[in-house]
Amino acid sequence: MYFYDNGIRNGLIANLNQPKKRNDVGALWKNFLVSERIKFLHYSERWVNHWYWGTKDQKEINFIEESGEKNTGL
Repeated sequence: MYFYDNGIRNGLIANLNQPKKRNDVGALWKNFLVSERIKFLHYSERWVNHWYWGTKDQKEINFIEESGEKNTGL
């Protein structure tokens, strides 16, 4: 699950510590990149579907954009 704003995420999990005192900096960074990409697509009026893909053995693509017949993974 991605949040539109990392501040909301941090408030819900009650962790407002500075990055150097956190163990979830990777998740924060990933959430930031995905949420900013979604905002950019919205503001630039580019309508695409976006998906997450993962396997049982923990392989994943965190963000897939589907636009017409073109798919792009981030």
